Amino acid sequence: TGLYGELPESDINNSGSIRTLKKDIRALKRSGIIQTVIFSCTSKGIKIASKKEYKEYSERKWKAIKNVIKLQNLQDKKAGLDNQTRFVFGSEKPIIEAYKEVAV
Repeated sequence: TGLYGELPESDINNSGSIRTLKKDIRALKRSGIIQTVIFSCTSKGIKIASKKEYKEYSERKWKAIKNVIKLQNLQDKKAGLDNQTRFVFGSEKPIIEAYKEVAV
């Protein structure tokens, strides 16, 4: 379109034109006004979703988000157990140490 000047042949990711284009694409993705769903911006180009593609994309994204939340919840539970006592059946420590002590 000429809006972003000439695109370089090599080192395309280090180009000011490409950075500006990607910034504009991110703004379009965040905009509530634009009526299209952009879900891919790769070296192959920009993808505007069809209904079927968006459904698959959305399901994958939500699954990934749920997995991140589950992992964070597990880590928070482990951190909350710090300095609590526990039953010792083998070679475990009698006190839970959730954090590594740092020597100052």
